[in-house]
This record gives sequence, structure tokens and C-alpha cells, in this order.
Amino acid sequence: MNVDNKGIIKVAYLILAHDNYSNLQHLIDLLSATNVTFFIHIDAKSKMPKLSSSSDIIFTERQKVYWASFSIVKASLLLLKKAYSRGFDRYVLLSATHLPLLNNKSIIDLLSSDKEFIEIDKGFSSNKPKRRISWFYFDDFNRKNRRNIKWFLIRSIELLISLFYSNRGFDMNNIFHGQQWWALSNNCVTYILNYVDNNPQYIKFFKNSYCPDESFFQTIVGNSTFKTKANHKTTFAIWTEKEKPAILNTEKLKSIPKDETKGFLFARKFVD
Repeated sequence: MNVDNKGIIKVAYLILAHDNYSNLQHLIDLLSATNVTFFIHIDAKSKMPKLSSSSDIIFTERQKVYWASFSIVKASLLLLKKAYSRGFDRYVLLSATHLPLLNNKSIIDLLSSDKEFIEIDKGFSSNKPKRRISWFYFDDFNRKNRRNIKWFLIRSIELLISLFYSNRGFDMNNIFHGQQWWALSNNCVTYILNYVDNNPQYIKFFKNSYCPDESFFQTIVGNSTFKTKANHKTTFAIWTEKEKPAILNTEKLKSIPKDETKGFLFARKFVD
């Protein structure tokens, strides 16, 4: 891994945001350093925030982002390509609801390893079923608003299409899943971007899937030589409460046993 003349790697923090701008500013304040640049995508449906930092802040082109849709992958790729064009050693994907669990030095020390911090679990499970990939789902659609006729009509059409449409083109036996958030090396990102550019059918395959942000990057890494260095998570979250993930604050985080957060660099979900 390349380092500067002081032995410090260059880190690009790629942040997806649409609200919680006070927490986002706090995140930036905690992570700001001479070797860090923040690349931020603001959902086109949201207002632009006023942010400041001693580190560079670069906003990407904006697009509308919808939960569980391919628009999240597109926004992530916008961030990744923007940062890659400027050259970094690590690319770390976060949200505006993240906060670090460690100080800057500890985070940089961990990111200086040859590990790929991305969760990759092969196959499907009860909470990540095969229909996420094999069924048809429209992109750019607000799936959380279930109290209108539009939601009912679109879901009915999706189910009907799924009876006759097979969203394939990639070996279903080689699908990997994992949490959305990752911290990847420059070599791994080079491989991912080359793969995406040279395999347009791969994007087509995932474009009409469900929660592709939890399988798109994971499947590329899981089917590469980087797999042997992967399966290190970045983000701690609580999924056992009614709110998923559970909302955190400083006091709640202190009450969690250290063993549960050990090995993680960040935690979410912190809200304003």
C-alpha cells in the first residue's frame, strides 16, 4: 500500500446523505485529518447542507436515491469513481448516520493493513432470500410509502412480472451478500471499477433487484482473488430492536458490552 513521506495512507471517505446533517458534520469533525478527503453524495430530493472541515469536502453529482433500490448502488459508484480519479489508498463507504468507534490513529492503523473490510457471505438466507435477486423490482420507487394506490399498483405489477421474468445473466450459485458499508483498498477498487466497465450485463442483472447495495459490490469481491483478504466488517449496528437498525446515542453505546463492538471501526444509526 502506498504511503506518504510520513508513512500515512490517503483515505477517501465516501458518504451517502439525505438528512441528519448535524451528525454528518460531527462525523466529519471526528475524521478530519491531513490525509483525508470527504466525497459526499446528497440525495437530489433533499436540501444541500452547509458543511465545513479542515479536510477537503467534494460533492458529487446528485441523483434521487430510494431505499432498497439500485439508485443506492449508482450513488455509491458516483462517489467511488469521483474519488478514484484523484487516487487514494483506501475508500470507505459511510452514511450521515455513522460515527467512529475509534480515534483517527487507530482507524488509519487498521486501514493500513492488507485486509478488505467488506462482509461477503455466499448464497442466500432467511433475511436475504433468493427472491431479492431472482424476482423483478422497479428502480427509483419509494417502497417505504405503502399507504397509497401507487405502491399497491407497482408491487402488483412487480409480482406479475416475476411470474414470467427471470432476472438472470449471472450464476445464481455465486451470489454474495453482506452489509452495505465497506473500506476497500485501491487495488480492490481498481478491480471493481474495471469489472463494472467491462461487464455492462452485470449492472443490468442487479438493476431490477431488491437491496442490491447488499450484494452488488459483495458479489464482485466474492468472486475475485480479493476474497481471501475479505470478510472484515466496518460498521456495528443493532438489528434486534423494533427500529432496524436501532437508533444509537452516546449513552446507549456506552451500555453495550465492549466485546460486541470489538473489531468494528464505526457504528450507526445516530440521528440528529
